[in-house]
Amino acid sequence: PCIELAKLFSTAVDFPKTGIPAVIPRELFAKEYPDFMEKSDKKTYKSNNVIGTLFREIQEISTRDGSITSFTREVAKKSYDPDMEFEGFMDYVDDAFYYKSNYDDLLGNLMDYYGIKTESEILGGNIMKMSKAFTKRRDADAITMAVRSLRKEARSWFNEGGSGADSGSDDAYAKASAWYYVTYHHSYYGLYNE
Repeated sequence: PCIELAKLFSTAVDFPKTGIPAVIPRELFAKEYPDFMEKSDKKTYKSNNVIGTLFREIQEISTRDGSITSFTREVAKKSYDPDMEFEGFMDYVDDAFYYKSNYDDLLGNLMDYYGIKTESEILGGNIMKMSKAFTKRRDADAITMAVRSLRKEARSWFNEGGSGADSGSDDAYAKASAWYYVTYHHSYYGLYNE
């Protein structure tokens, strides 16, 4: 089969010159795929070559390691930094909560649409698994643009009212502090999902 495929490949490469298409017979189509290709909708087999072995070792490490840590109330309590609280920040907390809720809704909709599981995947651009309806290669640019647009929109929310990030005023620091507060303080944990 390999020699026959090589001949067909040569025919396919020459197609622009010869006009002769390479027709692949049914018996040369793959009937099953190696596990490292992660084709959940196809029949797979355990690949014992180097790629298959590395794939399974990495899978084992990533599930054991759990390097993506969930943001829980306990994590929020440990990681919140009270030094980020700027005088007067409480004046901006209600608005910050409103905008954070909007942001979470929009980000959640994007994640649901593309079948992306974690915020770190979509924001970092390192998507582990997507919905079957989408492909990383084809939809990566669309996801990047959508996330970029959401960030731009969130910045515009912050900059409303003239006390934006570039102003350097105490109001801007207090506002930024309020946004940090509603994002990371444990008392706000889970309120966006209600």
